[in-house]
Amino acid sequence: MTSTTSLPPFEAVSQALEQLHALGTAAETHGLLCALFSSGAVVHQEAWLNSLITSHFEANDLDAKHNQDILTALYTATEDGFHSEQFELQLLLPGDETDLETRVEALAEWCQGFISGLNLIGIPVENHPDTDVGEALKDLIEISCISYMDEQNGDDEAEKNYTELVEHTRLAVILVYGELRSADTQKAGSQSSTTLH
Repeated sequence: MTSTTSLPPFEAVSQALEQLHALGTAAETHGLLCALFSSGAVVHQEAWLNSLITSHFEANDLDAKHNQDILTALYTATEDGFHSEQFELQLLLPGDETDLETRVEALAEWCQGFISGLNLIGIPVENHPDTDVGEALKDLIEISCISYMDEQNGDDEAEKNYTELVEHTRLAVILVYGELRSADTQKAGSQSSTTLH
């Protein structure tokens, strides 16, 4: 039985992306990566890193190497999670010590990244032919649009709502992953899997 590798800290990934002048936020980047794995796409680590980094860095730039190592750790932990015997999805989000507004914003960005990733790979996000997948995707689209201003309740209630939203997001993605992999298995042999170049 294999254990899932923990994701690197949210703040470390955020700093790495910022210092590498990468596209997207930490949460959005991880959501998109999870979408690619969920779809069954073959995601090559080097190609994924190159798709994020917009600037050229010298081979002897130790800071850049360190930041790339953090992103590689994110990729590896995510890949391990999707390929482990007991699949348990981890979402890269700020820790509980972070203010709620920031956490809500990051959850919305994670869902935005996931939806963008599915669009990128050519999976219909709106009006998906599978009813269960369609409902899950609709929920994720709604969560991608939430903001802290929507919270009108007290702190405890707001925290509870956030925790429930995170778990709902996780379960929706697991459902999407399961259905897409099941459909992919049924089509195995009739067409080759998509590769991210």
